Amino acid sequence: MKPIRHHVSLPSSLGTGLITEHIEFEGAMNNEMAGFYRSKYKPAVTPVKSVPYDDEWCYMLSTQFARRDARRAFPCFDEPNLKASFEFEIEVPVDQSALTNTSVKNTRPTKDEWNMVIFETTPIMGTYLLAWAIGDFNFDALDV
Repeated sequence: MKPIRHHVSLPSSLGTGLITEHIEFEGAMNNEMAGFYRSKYKPAVTPVKSVPYDDEWCYMLSTQFARRDARRAFPCFDEPNLKASFEFEIEVPVDQSALTNTSVKNTRPTKDEWNMVIFETTPIMGTYLLAWAIGDFNFDALDV
């Protein structure tokens, strides 16, 4: 993979205070099990109707950010020694689930047959520890 780095040059020095930066970003989902990717599995039971499938495989979406692959999924300072807290909102079909590092705070409908799942803020952590998955999951949530 080609290194993904962007440098920003400023016309003058910045003063102190809050600065807002707008970034347009378009990531690519892949099949390489790095960054934000699609993986296949053989279902044990009939999957819900919105799950993508072909002859024998079903597909789910998930992430693997270690070592420095978070930058493939979203703009970030993707270095192990740099840490932050994160807030996630993931839009999914109503018959699928979204999972991440924290508990669900709220779920609200967005459009026909879709929900926005809003998660609690993560603790301060490196980007390589972030994770999310979207699919037809059967799970019990535990707070530990």
